[in-house]
This record gives sequence, C-alpha cells and structure tokens, in this order.
Amino acid sequence: MKNKIYSALLLVCIVIAFGAGTFGGAHLFFAIAAEAVIVGVGLWALLKLREGRVCERAEIESWHATVMNNAGLAYYRADMDGELIFVDDLCRVFGQSLMLPDGDDWQKILLPHLSERGDGSRWEKLLLSEDAFDCFESTHMVHGGHSVFFAHTMQLLFDSDGQVSGIAGTVCDISSQKKVERELLKKSSLLDAVMNYSEDSVFIQDFEGNLVKVNNVFCSYAGAVKPEECIGANIRDYLSPQVVAKVMQDIGEVVTTGRDSNFIMPAVDSLGNKLRFDVRHCLYRNCDGEPESIIGFARALPEKDGSLDFEMRNADFALLETISHELRTPLAGIIGSLRVLEGTDLSAEAKGYVDKCILSAERFNDVVSNYLHELSGNFDPDDKEFISPASVMENIVELFKPAALQQERCISCAADENLPDKILCSKRGVSQALFCLMNIGMSVFPEQGITLGARVCERDADKFILDFYLTSDSKMTQDQNECMFTDCFKRSAGRIDAAIYSESGEQTEFGFKFEAPSAQAVDSKVDSTEQSLTVLLAEDDISSQVLMRKKLEGWGHAVRTASTGLEVLGCIKEQEYDLVLMDIHMPEMNGYEAIRSIREYESGGAQVPIVVMSAYVNDRFREEIKELGITDFVSKPIRTEEFKKTLDQHFKKDS
Repeated sequence: MKNKIYSALLLVCIVIAFGAGTFGGAHLFFAIAAEAVIVGVGLWALLKLREGRVCERAEIESWHATVMNNAGLAYYRADMDGELIFVDDLCRVFGQSLMLPDGDDWQKILLPHLSERGDGSRWEKLLLSEDAFDCFESTHMVHGGHSVFFAHTMQLLFDSDGQVSGIAGTVCDISSQKKVERELLKKSSLLDAVMNYSEDSVFIQDFEGNLVKVNNVFCSYAGAVKPEECIGANIRDYLSPQVVAKVMQDIGEVVTTGRDSNFIMPAVDSLGNKLRFDVRHCLYRNCDGEPESIIGFARALPEKDGSLDFEMRNADFALLETISHELRTPLAGIIGSLRVLEGTDLSAEAKGYVDKCILSAERFNDVVSNYLHELSGNFDPDDKEFISPASVMENIVELFKPAALQQERCISCAADENLPDKILCSKRGVSQALFCLMNIGMSVFPEQGITLGARVCERDADKFILDFYLTSDSKMTQDQNECMFTDCFKRSAGRIDAAIYSESGEQTEFGFKFEAPSAQAVDSKVDSTEQSLTVLLAEDDISSQVLMRKKLEGWGHAVRTASTGLEVLGCIKEQEYDLVLMDIHMPEMNGYEAIRSIREYESGGAQVPIVVMSAYVNDRFREEIKELGITDFVSKPIRTEEFKKTLDQHFKKDS
C-alpha cells in the first residue's frame, strides 16, 4: 500500500514540475523555487519507493524461507558470481554444524559448488540443462567421525529480459533416510548371504507366482547370469503349463490352510536336462499376521530308473486335472441355460426332456467336480482323512459306466457287510489306485462283466487289513497275467503302502491290500458336540472349490457344489440345506443377486443360513451384505481356524 502512495506522489510531483516550468515564465524565481521543492519531494518519494520494494522482496524471501524451513529445507539465493544474496537461518545452522576447529567459512563447506567454475562444474551442468534445474547429494564428516548427508537442488533465476540473473537453492538433511537405507541394505545383504549359502534352490514369490527374490542356485537352473535377472519373472516362464497348474494349486492350499506343503515336481533346466525337485512351500506372514508371500525351497533329486515313467504319470494325472477343469466351465453354462429354458413356455413333452437333460448334466457335473478331480495331481500319502470305502468305489465305477454301456457289458460294486463305514487313509491315494485297478480290468477283459469290491481280511483292536479287488468270470491267460499290472498302478499302490496280488481259478481276481487303523485306535479330532451339516458350496474357482469341499467333508459334512448363481437357485429348489456358502463374484448371476433370489423364494418362511465368502471386506461391503439377510461372512483367503470358528459359532449343538 505504501508503495502505491509513493508512486502516486512521485507522479504528482512530475506533473506539477512540468506545469511550473511551462506556466511560470512571468515569475522566474517562483518557478525555480517550485521546481526545487518538487524535485526534492520527488526524489524522496523515489527513494521511499525503492526502499519499499527492497523490503517487500525481503519479506517475500523470508516467507519462502519460513515455508521451506517448516518442510526441513534450507533456502538461499546467489548471483552469477556465486555471492550469497539471501540465506535463511536454517542454512546457516546446517553450515555451522559442519565447521571444523580450523574455522573455515561454513559457506565453502556446505555450498562449495557456488564458487566452482569451468568444465564439469555444477554451474556448467545447470546452465546446459534443459529445465535449468539440478539436484545432487553431498557427504560431510563432522566431529565424532560420523557422516552427515545433504540433498541439494539448484534452479536458475531469470530477469524480466530473460537473462540469467542468479540461482536459488535448497539444502535438506537426509542423514536419517540414509541410515535407514544402510540398515535395509545390510539386512538385504544378510538375506542374500543366507540364501546363497544354501545348496538348495531358494526363492520368494507372491501368490500369483511372481518371483520377489531368488538365490544363486535358482539362478543357475534358470539360466540367468545373476539373481536380479529373475526378479519380477513368473514361474510360468520356467515351468510347463501342467506343472504351473500344480504349483499354483499348492500355493492356494498353503495360503488357505496356513500349513507348509511338500511335493515332487518335474522340471527342465536351462540346458534342457530333465530334473526332479523335492519342493517345499512355506507361508510368510507380515507383522500384522496377514499372508504376504510364499518362501520356497527346491532340492534336486538324484536320477533314478523309471524317471520317464514318473514324468508320464505326473503328466497323466495333470491331464485328468485339466480335463476336470475344462469340463466344469461349459457344464455350468449348459446347466444354467437349461434352467432358463425350464422356465419358458414349453409343452409337457418338451419339459420332460428338459428335466432329463438337467438331471443328466448335473449328475455328470458332480462326477467331474467330485470324483475326477480326486484322481488328478500329486498328493502327500501322510495327509489322511476319514473316507467311506464304499462311496469311493461307487465314484470310480460311475466314471467307467458310460464306456461299459457303450460296450454293452455290466460293471458293478460289491461291499462286504463287515466293511467299516469310514476308514482313515489318503483319499486321493486310494482313489488313484482304484482308478488304475478299474482301468486294468476294462483293458484285460474288454468283453466281460467285472465287479469292483472291498472286504476286510483281518481285524484286531488296533487295525484291520482292507482288500480292494476286481473279479471277472473269465480266466486270464499267462500273457495277460504277466503284463497285467501297469507301472502306474504299481506306483499308486506303493504310495499308500499297499500290496498288489492276483489269483486265477474259476474266477479271476486281482487287487491290492493295505493296513488301516481301527476306529478305536484313532484319536478322533472331531468334537462330539459338532453338528453334521448339508452344505451348498457356491464357488466358481475350481481350486478354491475343491479345497473348501475337502475341508468340509473332512469335518463330516455333506457337500454339494455350484459354480453360478443360477445353479445355486436350482439346488435350493431341489432340496433343503443347513448352510449355504456363497461366493460374491460368480458368472451369469453374482452372489448379491443369488442371495436376493433365495430370500424371495423363501418368501417369509424359514431362511437358510448364508455365509458369504469374499476378499473385499470393508464397511460398505458389510452394510450391503447385512441388508440382504446373511448369517455371517468370512474373508478370503480363508483361514481354516477362522472358518471353523465361524461354523462352530452358528451350528454347534448345545453341550
């Protein structure tokens, strides 16, 4: 405001002086006196105006310095000769903290670049840069022998004519950041040393298979020069699609259960050598207890005879798993379309055909989802659960019935009356062995009827010997008897410690026997107060569906699966369920729509409990879900202990 007043006063003086000189000819003395007074006042106003502008500039620079100081930045300004025009207090504090006992000027220590000239100097780089900006760091030793680190910025200043008039710069103490960087680098170096000390291949990956860190052994197998070249790559870059599918399924199980896993994996190194690895996956949780990554160890196994058969066996089971997955998706679309067609205006005869199609498709869907998947992939023989031997046999026979009908022959099941309802064993191991046994029977006796059976051979207080056998009315030839047992069947039986046998008389019989603990010898982990439930599991991801079904059936619950919202509605209309486990993101009809449709179908009657499964749990999600009338929800990835706790909370019987 003062600058405006001084400017106006100066302008008035100029106008009056001009008028006095023009019209004061008649009174020369008066004119000269007036001119002198006016010029004096004008000069005084001009000095005040300049002084005001200098003060205003100082205030602006002081304000800038205050803002930067609050951000931890020291501010200074210099002319083209490197002389400081303005420097704030923080800049002086930084400089004086570096002064040595010999009393050197702090400016030469903190800002030596201001006096540098010539090729390669900061001035030259700044003048030649396109954006007239430069940044760099400096290190200084202070009393006590420790280092102080500063980050510098320099910016060219221009006058009104566009000519360079000086520079403005900032200084920031980054010693604390450098200390953190050194600590992180030290920890990273220690981790590298530990990983590279191992003779095994060690790697860290996220849940999508992206590599975060690897050691030198992994690097050599991958054909990389240094481990950094593998960072960010995916296991799909190194393994076949079938093996990748197995690895990703195992990662999903580790994340879901929280337990370490161990499996055998075939692979090919960068030189084309076929290898086998004993792989172990461990789950790493962050400081909040949340799953964050997978730590893996892979040890190359020595070569042995039959390695090609081993890979072929893995390929066969991987193919079964791929078929199971690929059939599941179109089947879901077929069933959903048939459900829509069922609701249209059709004749009674057409509706009958549609109903038959739906029943057939759902039966085939259950076979694919529940039985075929049990035959695929590697398994841990020590991972045991309670299974029904009669049900496992029936499932296997169901797989071969279409071929038997086409060949116009009979296949059947026979269960001994003393056969226990449940046995503790490896479900996938027994299923694979029975599948191979049935496949042998279909091949050796292409035209005769066959029977798959099970019986108890020996029993005592602690264990019993279970015999799974296959019989036919035809006698085997000597050639058939010698080449009957395939390597695949031998290995499948061997993994569950089963002994294979064959007997030939009036009837041909062959199979395998293995030992299982009796019910009295098993320390049951199932709480007597738990309730057996009929569960409808709605999940479109086949891996998650299989894992969840395995958990629920292991706890003694009966499970039916659905992959779309339309399938869920069809299942609800067919029978009653004790519980519906609902995924939110499904094709054709999502979980929200399916829940609304279920509640509308119930129309005020008894409501089936619904537990929602989703990875996106926030406050808004909770409110939307509660409005739909759900019982509870669990977060993905699902942790076994939390999921079990949720079921017990709502469905446990009173003690």
